[in-house]
Amino acid sequence: MILTILYNLTIRPLTLIFEFIFSFMYKFGGGSPLFSLIALSIVVNLLCLPLYRRADAIQEEERIKQDSMKRWVEHIKKTFKGDERYMILTTYYRQQNYKQLSVLKSSISLLLQIPFFIAAFRFLTHLDLLKGASFWFLHNLGAPDHMFQIGSFYINILPIIMTLINVCSAVVYLRGATISQKIQTYGLAVIFLVLLYNSPSGLVFYWTCNQIFSLLKNVFMKLVPNRKVLGICVSLAGIIVALIFIFKGYVNSPKRWVFVIVIVLAAQIPLLMALLKKKKESDGKRFFGKNGLKVYLVGGLFLTLLIGAVIPLSVIASSPVEFVTNFNTPISLIINNVSTAAGFFLVWISVFYYLSSSGGRDFFAFAYVAFSFVATVNFLFFAKGLGFISEYLVYDSQPTFSGTAKILNLLLCVAIVVALYFICKYLYKIMPYVMIVMVMGAVGLIITNGTTTSKVIKDADIKLDTATPIEEAEPLFKLSKNGQNVVVLMMDRFISVFLPYILQEQPQLAEKLDGFVYYPDNLTFGGVTYEALPALVGGYDYMPYNVNARSDELLIDKHCEALKVLPTILSENGFESTIINPGYSGGYFADKSKGTSPRDTYIFDDIENVNAINIVGDYKINYPSAFTDFSKNRQNYNMFFYSVMKSVPLLAQNTIYDEGRYYTTENKEGTTEVFLQTVAELKGLPYFTEVVEDTGRYYMYLENDASHSPTVLDPKTYEPAFVSVNNMLGDRAASVTIDGHTMNFDNELTITHYNADVAALMAVAEWLDYLRANDLYDNTRIILVSDHGTYNEFKADWMQVTDSFNCTRYNSFLMVKDFNSSGTGITVSDKFMTNADVPYLVLEGFVDDPVNPFTGNPLNGEEIKHTDMYVTTRTYPDPRTKLNTATQFPGGKGRWWSVHDSIFDPANWTRQKNYDTDY
Repeated sequence: MILTILYNLTIRPLTLIFEFIFSFMYKFGGGSPLFSLIALSIVVNLLCLPLYRRADAIQEEERIKQDSMKRWVEHIKKTFKGDERYMILTTYYRQQNYKQLSVLKSSISLLLQIPFFIAAFRFLTHLDLLKGASFWFLHNLGAPDHMFQIGSFYINILPIIMTLINVCSAVVYLRGATISQKIQTYGLAVIFLVLLYNSPSGLVFYWTCNQIFSLLKNVFMKLVPNRKVLGICVSLAGIIVALIFIFKGYVNSPKRWVFVIVIVLAAQIPLLMALLKKKKESDGKRFFGKNGLKVYLVGGLFLTLLIGAVIPLSVIASSPVEFVTNFNTPISLIINNVSTAAGFFLVWISVFYYLSSSGGRDFFAFAYVAFSFVATVNFLFFAKGLGFISEYLVYDSQPTFSGTAKILNLLLCVAIVVALYFICKYLYKIMPYVMIVMVMGAVGLIITNGTTTSKVIKDADIKLDTATPIEEAEPLFKLSKNGQNVVVLMMDRFISVFLPYILQEQPQLAEKLDGFVYYPDNLTFGGVTYEALPALVGGYDYMPYNVNARSDELLIDKHCEALKVLPTILSENGFESTIINPGYSGGYFADKSKGTSPRDTYIFDDIENVNAINIVGDYKINYPSAFTDFSKNRQNYNMFFYSVMKSVPLLAQNTIYDEGRYYTTENKEGTTEVFLQTVAELKGLPYFTEVVEDTGRYYMYLENDASHSPTVLDPKTYEPAFVSVNNMLGDRAASVTIDGHTMNFDNELTITHYNADVAALMAVAEWLDYLRANDLYDNTRIILVSDHGTYNEFKADWMQVTDSFNCTRYNSFLMVKDFNSSGTGITVSDKFMTNADVPYLVLEGFVDDPVNPFTGNPLNGEEIKHTDMYVTTRTYPDPRTKLNTATQFPGGKGRWWSVHDSIFDPANWTRQKNYDTDY
């Protein structure tokens, strides 16, 4: 852990910058690794140019100082010996206000190159995008160039070219330098030759570009020392680069126009700074007076806490259990993020700060103050209601912001910066205290969200790395060979319209699902679990509209009541029930007063013959650790850039988000640990099943999230795999048409959702074979159902109700196998069904005309389906933190629709513009 923190403080910030820039340029340049390497070199060198200019100036000051003392130093060394020489030399240095450690100033450039070299080496050496890419005589940028071969020895020409350029640059730079400086510089060139000789040519090419830049810089600075002339040249260079991009056709989208404009504006900064530079005032007064360093340090601390902990904890605290996996925990995620943020704001920017002039230091201090306020406002008040976000910080649908929102947000940010400028200029004495108050506020938020997160995890009794391999699992529920069994598998977010395509691709599944009836025309009443689940487990009394009508009761109490409907009735009719992973049975969010978490099972304690358990995270599949490492690295990477995204103006947020990839250069996607954890529950079903010989009645209900965990899998076997992003489609056709309905498998979201659904259904099918082998299939009624569909970019075109409303999200999966129904294959029924029919399907044949034990209303909803049934379509922002104290589901005018008789007929849908509910 200590080594990881040290790495995060020093090298990781640089590698993240390299990765983000390279990936951005790779996408901007049409997928050219060479273009990306050149652009990476130019951007990094331009960013570091002020740093190296100042380092060169300090070295020059040190050289001049040493030259001024040279005569007396040599005289003292020649005349005196031993302690006498040391004491006189020390006294002389003190008189000259010179510290012996100042000799290190002559090595600043070298010291700066080392971490940049390590970061570049670490990043480019393992970059998959370079493997196989070619340029001119470089046949593979991911390997040494191997230009010539003498016997078994390869001659790599690129490192030699790099060294020659390095030497030429040193010749220009070292004019007038001391012997020691020359030895140091030329020695460094030799060291780089040795270190990079057998490195991938992409890395050597990048470092060669750096040496070319250094050579041009040294020549230019010798020829054009005037700062204004340099500014004019940089300004013209920015304009020329922009024109090249435009005429080459790279600028073909609004985002790219914005990028080019940013390049042009950034290139004007050196000229603007040269024109605005003023001589120091005689009294030496600075922008912040004597408080500049305090403001800078406190501002850096605040940004470290905000980016590193406050923003991450805000999203973790919304659903802490989802961030506890076999590969990571919230605390390790926060430690990683905080140390990385500290590396940015307290280490590397401090290097720039230290090497800056007094005016430059004031600039950094003010920049910290301005960004602190702007980031806080953006985080607290903007980009809300973007939908649900996964543990990998990926939204279920692409965030969108209106043009008006972007402009208003940008104007507010500008206004904040302008206001802060005048406050800092005239009230600079109060700024350290203002920043301290902001730090205290950040600490308060960290404590609050951290306490909530810790309590939820503790109450849920979730521990890392304690999951049991499924092969070692003990039985969890009973099924009888001679009695009757009913099983409900609630497969969260299983997409109903996928089934025909799955069966066509995997025909063996049709044999395993023998006897099932598939109901494609199946409605759910909400787009997320907390809205859709109550009706699924409790019947029509718990449709969101009916739940809202009981406005004098807490929403969570009605939810828990719904969960108890079937166990109560079954208990009264001789069933032994096992309820596994009941959703929100302990509350929509951790209830501090009760010490509960969302899957607590205490609500079933007063029902006889009911065993309710939570097994989330308890079981695992022993796949290679590579999948765990991949998941951990991706989550850590995404979390940092998610925090940055939430801090910047709306105009830039989608750019940083990058459709959920955050500009990672990872050229492959791997099966996520979350999916492996959830699918383990389905693969474990044969181990969880205890076969008994009695004539009893048994009921088992399981909620599972495997189909809710889109992932990459081998497209042929649907087993865990690493798949190239460029080959995500695999051998699957880009589009498949069945019965006139075309499904497009041309995007990552559709493919990864499809993968999860196929793998989940295959795991269930294996369990069905287990039931057959143990004489349990015919005497077991099995209901496969999902709580809702999907609301990602994928939408079934044939389910478009209006131009703006697609009901794929409200079409849930439903398949039912009744007793003794094998031998009939799969039957497709056109009957209109809803999730609220599930309780009646469970009880059919056991209880005549069953009624809800809590309301007295019939569970049979055949007549209700011919009337208008209300569906809520407002599901975000995620309100789970409020639902424990709410009495109604959130609504809003125009956010409710009614439907009857069939979801496939647009005429049956009506938008309810006047119905409005909220908290």
